[in-house]
Amino acid sequence: MSAIITNILEFEGKPFIKPLRIIEYKCKNIGVTYSELGKILRNLRRVNRDIAIIQYEKYLLTVSPLRKDVHGSLAKFEERVNEIKSTTSRGRDIIRRLMGESIAVQLRMSLHDLWKVEETQNNVFEVSRPKKIQKFGEIDLFPGFHYSPIVLSGGEAGVIIDPKHKFHASQDLRTRESRGLFNSSNFEETTVFIDVCPLSFDECSEKRDPYSTCKLAGTGTTVPIRNFIKSKPSDVILSIGENLIEYHNRTDVCL
Repeated sequence: MSAIITNILEFEGKPFIKPLRIIEYKCKNIGVTYSELGKILRNLRRVNRDIAIIQYEKYLLTVSPLRKDVHGSLAKFEERVNEIKSTTSRGRDIIRRLMGESIAVQLRMSLHDLWKVEETQNNVFEVSRPKKIQKFGEIDLFPGFHYSPIVLSGGEAGVIIDPKHKFHASQDLRTRESRGLFNSSNFEETTVFIDVCPLSFDECSEKRDPYSTCKLAGTGTTVPIRNFIKSKPSDVILSIGENLIEYHNRTDVCL
């Protein structure tokens, strides 16, 4: 087993020894989909930026009343107060999610560092900062880390923190001629990244918005081109429905 150093920050005492008071927002439409709830959640987070809101099953949960609404979303929900306990599996899961989102709220509100936080797995949050800290040739290094809350049945709690820096290529298909990618026999030269936003941090408000839904916000989404060496650029279709040549020739920036 490789040697991995993991930091565990343990909270003092037993912060969840007593029941935790939460506010449940239950959608009045029983046919609402998880995707629709997710969109409502993102909109409510944008206008209630200092409140941790999570989606659990078909409920929206928080520990503070939502003060601001958007598009009349709150009228679609029934509000009620409930209590959860760390002695139950469901209670611990909800507390972990609320802890994780509470940490995310504090990081997103940091105007200096502008952290972007996403829940990549169940109770595992990925934190990245869109400003690179170092450059290695054609590779940019962006700082970041993962964190995961811990809640025990006895009320104890803590957070696991694991450093996870991101390495991104500094070139994309807007800065490199796509037709020439496949003419070289050197595999290293045919491996570049597609979805790296070419705009600077100051040119795009979406990159500065920690709640942005743009997949290229923050450090962006990188996809290496592999196994396409023998393909024609016109035959390589990207996820946005364009081939390499069409993608390279786009006059607009955003996808």
